Amino acid sequence: MLVITSLPTSMFLNLQSRSQNGPRERFSKNIFRTKELFATRVAQALLVGSILGTVYMNVSDDQTTASLQTRLGFFAFSLSFLLSSTTEGLPIFLQERNIFLRETSRGAYRVSSYVVANTIVFLPFLLLIGLLYSAPAYWLVGLRRDMDGFLYFSLVVCMVVMMSNSFTACFSLVPNFIMGSSVIAGLMGSFFLFSGYFIAQDSIPSYWIFMHYLSLFKYPFESLMINEYGGKGAASVWTA
Repeated sequence: MLVITSLPTSMFLNLQSRSQNGPRERFSKNIFRTKELFATRVAQALLVGSILGTVYMNVSDDQTTASLQTRLGFFAFSLSFLLSSTTEGLPIFLQERNIFLRETSRGAYRVSSYVVANTIVFLPFLLLIGLLYSAPAYWLVGLRRDMDGFLYFSLVVCMVVMMSNSFTACFSLVPNFIMGSSVIAGLMGSFFLFSGYFIAQDSIPSYWIFMHYLSLFKYPFESLMINEYGGKGAASVWTA
């Protein structure tokens, strides 16, 4: 008679932890091997945030059309930069693809373990990029001068950076870097077009409205607007 017993919870958690150690160690090594890329991205975030802050320094907080358009331009450019700045990480994901397919096919670890390990290793780095961009840009531009507004802005920026990194990772299945970067650039341009910045939602043709809701720009853009002007204030900006 065959008796099937369940594994103790502690043993299951131990096996799950071990299955994540392999990808986690490899991701950590990749960061150190490509430290120039990551150092450049950190410096880029700080430099662009500082320069952009000086360009939009102390924008008037009145409700004039010029002031509103200036802040909208700042939000739009910020999202455009943040969402397009992770494309250079595509070669890392392309190199990782073959190893991932080989090891998962052999049962070395599960896909979920791979995703968790990837998140654990890259999360601190991506959060650092988001904070280094937010700190100078937010205060130099003169957005809501309270800590709640800054923390919310930083949270949105960090989520955008993580979303962009995940979006780039999804294209690690393409044959090569040239095709991957071309597809990503085309999709990013389409998302930006239908975000609501260039053309209002009510003016988008019904057969293209699905792109508005799929846009990676739409939700963070609206979040930044609400953070700055509030729900009703943001609605009035769209109609200004």
